[in-house]
Amino acid sequence: MENINNYSFDVSEDDKNLSTMKLIIDNETYQKRLDDIVEEYKPRMDIKGFRKGKAPKEIILKQYGESLEHEMQEKMIQESWDTISKEKKVETLSMPNLTNLKKEDDGLHISFEYYKLPDFTLPDFTQIKVEKNIYEVSDQTLAEAYELEIKKYSQFVEDNAATIEIGYKVTIDINFEKEEYKNYNKEVPVLASDSKEDIYYSTQILGMKIDETKTVTTFVAEDSATVVLTIKKIEKPDMKDDTKEEDKSVMKEELKKKITENATKKSDNDLTLSIIDSIVSNATINVPEGYLEMKIEDSVKKFDESLKQQSMSIGEYTASLNKKMSEFRKEESEEVKKSIIRDIIFQKVLDEKKDEVSIDEASMNQYAEQMYQYYNYMGLNKRPKDEQSRIVNSIMNDAQNRFASEAVIEYLKKIVSITEKTSVEYKAEMEDYKYGY
Repeated sequence: MENINNYSFDVSEDDKNLSTMKLIIDNETYQKRLDDIVEEYKPRMDIKGFRKGKAPKEIILKQYGESLEHEMQEKMIQESWDTISKEKKVETLSMPNLTNLKKEDDGLHISFEYYKLPDFTLPDFTQIKVEKNIYEVSDQTLAEAYELEIKKYSQFVEDNAATIEIGYKVTIDINFEKEEYKNYNKEVPVLASDSKEDIYYSTQILGMKIDETKTVTTFVAEDSATVVLTIKKIEKPDMKDDTKEEDKSVMKEELKKKITENATKKSDNDLTLSIIDSIVSNATINVPEGYLEMKIEDSVKKFDESLKQQSMSIGEYTASLNKKMSEFRKEESEEVKKSIIRDIIFQKVLDEKKDEVSIDEASMNQYAEQMYQYYNYMGLNKRPKDEQSRIVNSIMNDAQNRFASEAVIEYLKKIVSITEKTSVEYKAEMEDYKYGY
């Protein structure tokens, strides 16, 4: 074992890059720290039979020893980690995990588990080349956006004689043939679509009619599953537009302004994603295997929990996408790994380029204050104290991460080589629709 400032420790690493630091604080050091904390609190202690602050150590330990030792151990945990990690230059991907704390005959035993921050060099950002999409808002774009807006906000009228088209609201009876998947059977409302981004069932019903059935094949986990879709109800938008011409002209001007703003935002967002993709692909970073697996599991678990709040299982969800669970996990794994590498790079940029990266502290604090007020409105002060503390810390971390990332992106936009692509027509999206009826 190595020794630093009365800490005896050793470090090992497993085959998935998980490091374990085991350390011992000897009895002499432990007892001295306990004496120190007794002396710290002694003047404030009012114990029956003694003048305030005059009770002997043995009496204080008899009455308050357990709580004093607990507080002392908490301090020693932090101090030991800070001392050794600073001396050995240990940088971690996340906070170390305390896995053991036990007082034994030879002293206090403490164990930490952590994943080391991979050692790497930032790429030469000036050599990275990205293209910026430029979107044009044409009269055709505006006409299509206006029609979609009318369709979105119009009343839907039941028409069970209709043939299903894009944009129709349809109630489908979903029936899995295999007995083990019968719990997935239900009636669901969908919006008919031809987009691969939408759920599988909504793309399979185009051209169908009321009471018509269609058999499709999807996946539950890795298992191929046959599903019978039955059309139970069809509603189509009433496209009647009785807007006065003068009002219509004003609406179209406002809509064009909104679409133009969104086209610019999309161009900027596309550029941000292109820059991130480029710096991630140009970085050589070996993410610790165990850390990657842990973050993937965390991501899948979090997603699964969000589905449960919608009364849906992850198997049911992947079935609605016509996707194997292995495909879903692979996609999730790729996104998680990409986000880890991005975060590592961003942090190194913040560390090494701090004189060139400017974080908008005022906006960050304003954002944190708004979030704090929101949680107050939602009853933050009625929650347990430890939960309040956790939420406040989460708000600050979220604000810091958000504005630090934005600052790094703005820095990178000034450094990387950006060329503009030939403009293409902007396709209106849901967020472009401003008005309703």
